[in-house]
Amino acid sequence: MIYKNLHQIWLQGPPPDRFEDNINSLKQYHDQWRYMLWDEQSILNLLQEHYPGKYIDMWRSYPTLIQKCDAARHFILHTYGGLYVDLDIYFIRNIDDLITERCVLFYANPIDSINHTAPGKLLTNSIYYAERQDKFMDICIKSLFLNKDKFNDDPNPGFVSFHTTAGGFITKMYEWYKSMVNVTVHGHEHFELKQATERCYNLINCDEVVNTCAGVHMSVGDWFND
Repeated sequence: MIYKNLHQIWLQGPPPDRFEDNINSLKQYHDQWRYMLWDEQSILNLLQEHYPGKYIDMWRSYPTLIQKCDAARHFILHTYGGLYVDLDIYFIRNIDDLITERCVLFYANPIDSINHTAPGKLLTNSIYYAERQDKFMDICIKSLFLNKDKFNDDPNPGFVSFHTTAGGFITKMYEWYKSMVNVTVHGHEHFELKQATERCYNLINCDEVVNTCAGVHMSVGDWFND
């Protein structure tokens, strides 16, 4: 059974118009899925109902919007199940065939800016799937609390969020607990980077799906040095 819920987040309210084509492509190729857009108030409502006490206090205490956004996706997937997708991903096909386990993760492309700063085979938190009450999501939620005060002395908020709530965090959780959970990890080639300009243009503007690519990630890592 696939939990056919699509989740996206824009904390400040309706997303900017620049994401409209990306959102429409996600809906177009997943028209049998339920679409849910989360803002700050709806996330607070979810936390108040399902994760009162230390977790909602933790979420409120995050100093940056990106940490709040990163952390919220674990709570959302744990509660509802489904696919979380960043707003800057443009889809060129349906990805039901990639949902092969209770939790599905993707590796980050080795040429993106995050890998230049933290070299190694890293997972991305820009898109991932989990069933409702998934064990790996439960581990991530509990570990968010344990990691919330680490790296607080670092002056770069992007570095802090990377290691406490984002790709570095989810990579560490997977490496530590992969023997205990049902997780499939797919390669980065399913989502091209915007840096591959000519190939991305061809993918977006052609009717034929090329190889295994499912979409184009328009701005990977742009937040890192914000």
